Amino acid sequence: MAEPTQHPAGGGRTQVSPKLIVAIVLGIVALIFVVQNTGETKIRFILPEVKAPLWIALLAAAALGAVAGWLIGRRD
Repeated sequence: MAEPTQHPAGGGRTQVSPKLIVAIVLGIVALIFVVQNTGETKIRFILPEVKAPLWIALLAAAALGAVAGWLIGRRD
């Protein structure tokens, strides 16, 4: 007869860390901010000035910030 599998303490539920909750809330706030700012704007970064929707610039800045935070938080 097969042995029953053992569940971790707490009935098999995984605990969500406070860091994850804060990250999710901040992500939702950032997404709302991006969605509400969709107007056209001038963007200049190294290349000549271009016109683009503001949400693209905001999303790019958020993505760069997320990558930087991920790299800083990594343990080698």
